[in-house]
Amino acid sequence: MTTPQDKPSRELRKLVFRSFDGPLTRDEELELQAELLKSEAARSWYADAVSLHADLTTINKATEVCEQAFEQGNTEPPSAGDARESALNASRRVSPGFATRWMNSRLALFASVLFVGVGVGCSLGLFAAAALQPRAVFTANGWEWSVDKDMVAKTVGSSDAVLQTADVPETPPTRGLRIGQQVRLESGLIELTHRNGATVILEGPATYEARSDRGGKLFRGKAKVTVPEGLSAFILATRAGQFRCGAGEFGVEADSNENGGAVHMQAYPKGLSSEIAGSYVGRDDESYRFAYGESIKVGDTGGVLDNDLIQPTGPREFVSRMPERRSKPFLGDEIPLGNLFDDSKDASIDEAVATDTFQSAAEIVDLGVAAVHDGHLDADLLIAESGVRINLSNVGGGGPKVKGLPANDAYRSTSAVGIRTTGREFLENELGQRCEEGVGMSANEMLTFDLDEIRKAGQLEDRIMTFVSDRVGINDREPPATPHPLMASARFIVLVSSTDTILAGYIDGDLYPVHMTSDEVYTFDLSAHKLPRIIRRDGTFTSFDVPLPREARYLTLATCMHDVEHDDHSVFSGARLEIGGRFSEFAKAPSRPGSRDLWAPLVARSGLLPLFRD
Repeated sequence: MTTPQDKPSRELRKLVFRSFDGPLTRDEELELQAELLKSEAARSWYADAVSLHADLTTINKATEVCEQAFEQGNTEPPSAGDARESALNASRRVSPGFATRWMNSRLALFASVLFVGVGVGCSLGLFAAAALQPRAVFTANGWEWSVDKDMVAKTVGSSDAVLQTADVPETPPTRGLRIGQQVRLESGLIELTHRNGATVILEGPATYEARSDRGGKLFRGKAKVTVPEGLSAFILATRAGQFRCGAGEFGVEADSNENGGAVHMQAYPKGLSSEIAGSYVGRDDESYRFAYGESIKVGDTGGVLDNDLIQPTGPREFVSRMPERRSKPFLGDEIPLGNLFDDSKDASIDEAVATDTFQSAAEIVDLGVAAVHDGHLDADLLIAESGVRINLSNVGGGGPKVKGLPANDAYRSTSAVGIRTTGREFLENELGQRCEEGVGMSANEMLTFDLDEIRKAGQLEDRIMTFVSDRVGINDREPPATPHPLMASARFIVLVSSTDTILAGYIDGDLYPVHMTSDEVYTFDLSAHKLPRIIRRDGTFTSFDVPLPREARYLTLATCMHDVEHDDHSVFSGARLEIGGRFSEFAKAPSRPGSRDLWAPLVARSGLLPLFRD
C-alpha cells in the first residue's frame, strides 16, 4: 500500500511527464536529479514510470505496424486501366504465362476476329443502354459529429438489435469504435460508419471487428458494405482472406467454423458497368479479381471451392438499407429511462415507453444510450464518443468491472432482483419481480444518455425536460444477507453536458462545481466544498431534480464505490425525464451555461412561466 509520504512530489511528476514529451533543459535535468536524490520511494516510482512509458510506447508502435501490415498492398481503388478491361478477363485468376499460352493457340486468330466482330456489332447497343441507364453513384455517409482521432468507426443505426451476451452481457463502452474493438450481434441489424465514409450493415448473428478507418474483419455473419465514390479501397478481412472493394455495394457472408467457415462475396451490379469491382487475396497470396455483378466463394483455408471462382451474381440476400426511424410526436409527460433499454435506435419514444422489459440491459445499440462504462471510473473516460472526458477518482471512482450492466427496474442486468427502496430486506418469494420503476447500476458504472436522439425520436426538440429520480441509494438487501449490511455504500453522480463542456455536475443530489484540468479532463472541484455523507444501506436515500438546458446533449448517471466492493447495489428509483413546456414560449435567451434556459424546466413546473416572457 502506498502511504502519503511515499507518493511522488508534484514537482517530480511534472518533470518526469515533461521528459516523456521531449528532452529536458539543463536546469530541468538538474532539478530532476535533485528530486530523485531525496528518497528511495521517489527513485522507485521513477523507475516504474519509465518502464510503463516504454511499454506503452512499444504497444503503440506495434499497433501502428499491425495496421500498416493489414493495409499493405493495393489499397487504391481500381485504376482507369483496370476499369476498361472486360469482366471476362478481369475476373479470372491472374496466372503467370496465361496470356502467352493463349496467344500461341491455333485458335487465337479466329477468336480475335470473332471478338472484334461481336464488339463492333454490340457497341452501339451498349452505348445507348449506358446512356439510358446511368451508373450508380455512392456517396459518403459523413460523420455527424467529431470524435477522438483514435476512433475509426461508430455505430450510427440499429434495428431490433440484440448483442451477444455469452455468460455475461457486454457492450462497447461508447458508440465510437477503436482499432480492435468488436461488435458481437446476436440478432437484428447494426449500421456502422467508418471514418472514411464507408458503411457496414451487420445482420445478426454476426461478429465484426474494426481494423482501420477504412476496413474491418468479419468473423461470421452477414455484412452489406457500401463504399463511396472516390475513396481508397475498403479492406474487409475474413478467416479465408482479404477482400478489397472499390466504389459500390457488396454483400459478404462468412460462415462460422461450425458451418465450414466458407465466405461468399457478391459485388452488386452497377448499372451496365463491367468494370473491376474489387479483388480477393487468399492465404496462399494468390490474387483474384471480380467485376460488378459477379460473386466469389472461397473455403475457410482461402482456396476456391470446387475450383468455381466466379459465378453470376444471384438474388440479393442482404439487407439493402436500414429501416427508417419511426419518429412521431410524443404526447406523454414523462419518459421512464429504463424503458429505452429494450428498444433500438429506430424506435419512437411512444414505442419505447409502451415496452417495459424487466431486467433489460443498457447497451449502446439501444435508443438514447450513448455510452456504458463498466468499472475503472478513476481513469479519464469519454462521456460519449463525441463528448468530453471526466475523471471521478476524487469522488470515489475506480474499481473493477462487475458482472452485469445497468438494467431496467432491476439493480443489475444479470440479477432478477427488482429495484426496491423500502429499507427492509427481501423475502424469498419477492425476488424475480418488478417492484419499482427505475435504473439499477452496480457501483463504479457510468451510463450516458443521448438527449438529442431522445428528442428526435419523440419530436421533442422544443420541449423543456428535467431529469428526476425520487429515491436514490442502495437497493433493499436480498438473501443471503451479509453479516454487515451497513458496509454497502456508494456515491451518486449526475452530469449534464454538451459536446464540448460540462454544464452542471451533481453529487448525491446537490450541485457541485466542475472544472477542467490542464489535460482537458473534467473533474469535480472540491477545493472549497466538502463532500456529503456517503450513502449507505441504512434507510437513507437522496433524490435528483436536474434541469436540462437547451444546449444539453448528454445526461450521465454514475455510481462510485466508497470503500468496499460488496453489495453496492446502487439504484436510481423513478429515474425519468419529465416533459414540460416549450423553449419557444420563453423570451430569447443566450444559449450558454447559466442562462435562463438552464432554469426553464423548474420555472415551467412552478407555474411562473409568464414572469419569464418579455
